Amino acid sequence: MEGPMQLMRTWLDKPLYDADGEKIGTIDEIYYDEATGRAEWLLVKTGLFGTKKTFVPALEARASGDRLNVPYSEGRVKDAPRMDKGEDLTEELERQLYAYYDLDAAKSSTRPPSQCLLLDSTITLQAPGEEGERLSRH
Repeated sequence: MEGPMQLMRTWLDKPLYDADGEKIGTIDEIYYDEATGRAEWLLVKTGLFGTKKTFVPALEARASGDRLNVPYSEGRVKDAPRMDKGEDLTEELERQLYAYYDLDAAKSSTRPPSQCLLLDSTITLQAPGEEGERLSRH
């Protein structure tokens, strides 16, 4: 039986659609809360050649057949705060994202965003700090 992380991973490299069914971009990475296994953020490649990356709340995403939709317009997603190339998701950026999308950070996770474990298919990095809930990137 597949868990939530495996199910969400099937959306990697697939298009993400806005509230009107228009393509926003392609899902590049998924950030998970390690304690709950729940997807927290989708990192989406946007722009003509997919050179820009923007975070979208994963908790708001809904599957509809073979499409993954979020209740935000393409313009709103593209105007969201971004991280610079080579940067990781910081506590400050995550705060900005919660505010931008009008989300309550307390309801989403009890983990301080700076305490995270970032994973991809080839490397594991652990952020300094206390033990506790973690966030994973896939």
